[in-house]
Amino acid sequence: MRRTIWLGLMAPAGTPKPVIDKLNAAVNAAVKRPDIVKLWTEQGAVPMSMTPEEFDKYPARRYCEMGRGRQEIRRQAAIRSRNKVPFSMPSVRFRLNGVETDVDADPDRSLLDILRGPLGMTGPHFGCGANECGACNVIVGDHAVAACDTPLWSVADKDITTIEGLGSAEKPHPLQRAFIAEQALQCGYCVSGILMSAAALLKRNPDPTGEDVKAALDRNLCRCGSHNRMVRAVLRAAAEMAAR
Repeated sequence: MRRTIWLGLMAPAGTPKPVIDKLNAAVNAAVKRPDIVKLWTEQGAVPMSMTPEEFDKYPARRYCEMGRGRQEIRRQAAIRSRNKVPFSMPSVRFRLNGVETDVDADPDRSLLDILRGPLGMTGPHFGCGANECGACNVIVGDHAVAACDTPLWSVADKDITTIEGLGSAEKPHPLQRAFIAEQALQCGYCVSGILMSAAALLKRNPDPTGEDVKAALDRNLCRCGSHNRMVRAVLRAAAEMAAR
């Protein structure tokens, strides 16, 4: 695969043109050095040099290759096509609540969209859509993440847990029992995300302090004002789990 590396420079507004020309000449000279050309060629890169005027003729290409370059490399590594049919939708595989799952979808769609849509997991709720409220939190690995701004491709080959995988009505998780016992929920809209944040904390730290719990839940919003009861519930669940 050949990739183009764009080299440029940024200077404060008002920088004299002779200074910019001097800097630009230094960059163009660097990309022609044999040792640099050899190194980039080994990496499959194509060094290019051009004047600022020539560079400005390619805004769309600059955006694509500079603005999204590193994400695109990771994205391409994450997705796999199931077959060789032209224009087929790529397949992204991950483990959802312990079950191997394949999704044929645009890899740039949000994880929340995929969970609530094709996969029917309605526990993660749409709140702000900007990773600001925590209502959509799920566990990826052992950390709680906002599914609303997590692209599908980024969870390839990872373990994802939603509230549906935490416990059930017949066998609730200690956190769920503790939240009920402490009356730590009111309207319930934020609770699934808060439970996932708490569960991720207990996976990493089974004996948290009150301050640890507050820090873990800091980004979860609860408009009903049940924060103190939630902290007590998490500590109660931690104690129950430790006593097993």
